[in-house]
Amino acid sequence: MSYSVLLVDDDQRIRMGLAKHINWGRLGYNSPILAADVSQARQALLANRVDILVTDIRLPDESGLEFCRQVRSMYPDMPIFILSAFSDFEYAREAIRFGVKHYFTKPTDLQAFSSAMASTRDELDQKRRTRERQSALEKRYSRAYRFLLSHLWADLARGVIREDDSLHAFFEENHIVLPYPCFSLMKLQAPPNIMHAEQSLLRDSLEDAGCIVHHFSRTENSVCFLLNVPDETSVENALKDFTPKAAPEIQLCISSFVPSLSQLPKCMTQLQHAAEASGQIRRYSPSSSESTSDGFSSESGLERELLDAVSTNDEKKAKETLEQLYRLYVHLSPDARCDIFVQLLARLQQYTRRFGVTLSSLYGSDFSASRTAQQLLSPLQMDLWLQEHIRRLLSLLHQSHDSYSTHIINEIRKYISAHFSEDITLSSVAQAVHLSPYYVSKMFKKVTGEKFIDYLTSVRMEKAMELLSSCDSRIYEVAERVGYKSTKHFSQVFRTYTGKTPFEYKKSACGNDEA
Repeated sequence: MSYSVLLVDDDQRIRMGLAKHINWGRLGYNSPILAADVSQARQALLANRVDILVTDIRLPDESGLEFCRQVRSMYPDMPIFILSAFSDFEYAREAIRFGVKHYFTKPTDLQAFSSAMASTRDELDQKRRTRERQSALEKRYSRAYRFLLSHLWADLARGVIREDDSLHAFFEENHIVLPYPCFSLMKLQAPPNIMHAEQSLLRDSLEDAGCIVHHFSRTENSVCFLLNVPDETSVENALKDFTPKAAPEIQLCISSFVPSLSQLPKCMTQLQHAAEASGQIRRYSPSSSESTSDGFSSESGLERELLDAVSTNDEKKAKETLEQLYRLYVHLSPDARCDIFVQLLARLQQYTRRFGVTLSSLYGSDFSASRTAQQLLSPLQMDLWLQEHIRRLLSLLHQSHDSYSTHIINEIRKYISAHFSEDITLSSVAQAVHLSPYYVSKMFKKVTGEKFIDYLTSVRMEKAMELLSSCDSRIYEVAERVGYKSTKHFSQVFRTYTGKTPFEYKKSACGNDEA
């Protein structure tokens, strides 16, 4: 790899002499970019990639040392060489303060200069190799992490790994958020030539509908998805977008919805049953023999209604739902009531865990839902216990929800501040905070009062105004630095935001001549 050198000196003989008498190619450099003053040097820095700066101290329009200071602030790692006809120690000391790497007096010793350029090239090579190794390590880590997650979801679905506190500690440590009360498994089968395209289309449709999607068990013609969804309707909405575009040979199998990760093995079994059904989209349909002998079925939707009431902090609705549940299980056997009780607590905890509210935090680390259910001898005792449990949950969630949302919004703002110059989208930001785009959009508007895209635009425009206030900035460069590939689009957005075109703003900030 050849490096680029910017050579700044107002004496043409010195510029041409160094350009001609140094064997730049053998040293590993391109022919130097030449500039006679600081103004030309700034233009060269804006227009070219520069790896090393070589500059005189005394220049006609500005001090070379001041230019070095400015370059150091903009490019902290760029090696700087000073040329000067003055061997005064004060110049050398000032140059060192600005991070100058080498100080040469005129006439310059070409052999010493060439040697310094060669050693600097070696240092640049070493830094480049270090960056490449770091980038390779980051890519390998990213692939290994995705591989680990894929196997984690597969092991959960097969029952190899069970849901427990250590699993949720792993989720928290790795910022994996599963915020919704419903889980399901989905399997997509398609010919290898269209598998990638259809998988991407299905995933986009699901995420646009507000679902959290993780894939696992991928082969050339099939892939399984773990879905974490607000409700079954979100999946139905996603399939409306996906189905019309699917080729006839594509098959999609869907399990029922369960309230916890511990029930995923049941969903995995259901995928096999669903595969035996007819139709392009195959849903698991339980036979009559699979319903409970006591007549209770989760299809009643009462658990979901209770969770909705908790998530919306609706105490009245929660009490009404508990009364309906009481009327339902008052006639059931003790074992059936215990199953319902444990299932309710598990489903509620799946939602409240992200706010730090768990059964352990409420009742101690030795709490057991099944043991508690067995101790509640009558349906009335169970109903009263659940009422008090819901009351405590609502009180704690009311305190925690605002701080959780604020934390997420702060993380989003930090991400935008660090990456606004990149191709940011709602999806990329949602991925960074491990939530769905739909959820992020809704939360952002609720907490901040403005749309995500409006906030992103305001951050970019404020930075653009700051950059345009610098008189040596160029509009197309400012557009790129704030994340716009098209200067025309940038100008349109800037005018809408400020009421002025970028050029008009620059004129008002710098004056006509400078602009």
